[in-house]
Amino acid sequence: MTPCLPLRNSLGFTAGRTRASFLEDRALQLVGWKLIEIVGEALRQAELSASGLVRDIPELRDVVNTRNRITHVCNAGNFSLLRDIVQDDIPPLLATLLRLLAVPPGDVSSPADGS
Repeated sequence: MTPCLPLRNSLGFTAGRTRASFLEDRALQLVGWKLIEIVGEALRQAELSASGLVRDIPELRDVVNTRNRITHVCNAGNFSLLRDIVQDDIPPLLATLLRLLAVPPGDVSSPADGS
């Protein structure tokens, strides 16, 4: 599975949500947290098998490092930062991955997603 599906899911879960509503919804925070973990791990594995990937995804190390921090720092979640990541950083990362995988942006049933 590529990270595209969890990225799309994170955007879908937070669509139309304000910062305040995100910060009040513990379930949504935990879903966002888990999706960031999944994306970071998928990109970490991809980087191991394709070392030149960082040229195509300049923010790759940041994504993997964020995954490492939220995975290994138990109960220290900064959910305001998590919300910013989902709202600000995920859309351009998703666009980059879709471009690299040659997946049309509106194609949500792409085999590249494992769907």
